[in-house]
Amino acid sequence: MQLVAVSSLAEGADRIVAERVLARPGGRLEVFLPLEPDDYATDFADEESRRRFDDLLVAADQVTVIPPDPSDASREAAYARAGTAVLARCDVLLALWDGEGARGRGGTGEVVAEARAMGRRVEVVAVERAID
Repeated sequence: MQLVAVSSLAEGADRIVAERVLARPGGRLEVFLPLEPDDYATDFADEESRRRFDDLLVAADQVTVIPPDPSDASREAAYARAGTAVLARCDVLLALWDGEGARGRGGTGEVVAEARAMGRRVEVVAVERAID
């Protein structure tokens, strides 16, 4: 069985999972970005984060930028659309999640709820949220 990570490569758990899957023999990565890469990267913490992101983009088999919706071009809406695209492509949602509500549209809590509503299998790994 081939293992494919389907991800938006957000900082944190998204990248940890993508890197672990790519480290496995035959592991693959498909990426669905909420925004163009340079725009998306403005949300990252620092240059090291940007480097990790760029490395994962190069390693991906497929990179898709989700088109904007003219009726709601907000960043949060873009993140939500990318989450929906990931769900449409995945068989199982692996959520590293603290169980708290989303901090904005497209956050883990919202994506988990959407996956469950779709009848998608959801595996939650309980984590503690880092202190900001």
